[in-house]
Amino acid sequence: MIKVEKGSITRVLSILKNFKSSVSVSRTWQENKNDNFSINQLRDFYKNESGKGLIEKNIKIFPYKLNQNIHGSLKFTYSTRGILSFLYNTFKYCLNYIYFPLLVLLHFNKLPRQERQIKGMYFYFFGKPFNGNIKKYIFQYKFLFPYLDKDMKNFLEVGGGYGGMCELIFHNFDVENYFIIDIPETLCVTSYYLSHVTDLNVLLIENEGDIEEISNKKKNVILIPANIYKNLDLENFKIDFFINSNSFAEIGEDFIKRYMEFFVKYSKKSSFFLSFNQTERSELHQNKQSIYSLDWASAELNGQIFKRFKKDESEAGIIKF
Repeated sequence: MIKVEKGSITRVLSILKNFKSSVSVSRTWQENKNDNFSINQLRDFYKNESGKGLIEKNIKIFPYKLNQNIHGSLKFTYSTRGILSFLYNTFKYCLNYIYFPLLVLLHFNKLPRQERQIKGMYFYFFGKPFNGNIKKYIFQYKFLFPYLDKDMKNFLEVGGGYGGMCELIFHNFDVENYFIIDIPETLCVTSYYLSHVTDLNVLLIENEGDIEEISNKKKNVILIPANIYKNLDLENFKIDFFINSNSFAEIGEDFIKRYMEFFVKYSKKSSFFLSFNQTERSELHQNKQSIYSLDWASAELNGQIFKRFKKDESEAGIIKF
């Protein structure tokens, strides 16, 4: 196990490169795979190849720079459809001048103040960060908040992205251990981000025996390469809350079933699962189609859906099991 901090990032990247991606059968991650990270790339990961797979399709980097849309929805074409599309998207961008600062003001106490800022990723308002991802994380936090209890100490997120949800929960809740299981490529970004902007005790698991070295006396973020999670024994860290955002709609039923078995094995008598995923998405895995849904997940966990919310192609839900 290695403590992730600024001085150890180079070693952390070297360790993660030794792991092979565990979801190579996913068409999405074959297209987004990038394991040639450097510290310079990670520093600006939101604007280069390091951000592949971490940036939502409709999330924009800066609300104040209309010419920096990575998905090109503002591209002008000389046709009726092109002109109308350009005007519509320009209008949506202009609304962000109002929407994003208002979002920060309404949730000012919920957002962490970042002394060590990453200006290539966030726009800062009185030291508080915001971008499209913050919007999603605030929604998810508000969604799970009614089910949080002061006795809940252990969280586990599959597919933690750059670590934004983890950061938000630690800022608002007294957590002891927050486990993040993800593919090595993404953990490179997570390692850099959390060690740069937070004072949390970030640890990278290299092998199954490392779990025994974790101390409950600190606020720990434990990063686990997806290749080895099945071999870990979390018996001393029964999980109160499991979280997944977006990736279960991508990785396929076989992978998800293994995660569900892991959830059940290391859950308490009563644990919760927050799922926020696309419902209309269909992925090709080993030549068979895979479709994820909240109802399917609930059946796998033998649980009960307590709360659900549908918007466009996505569905959020809380499952108690």
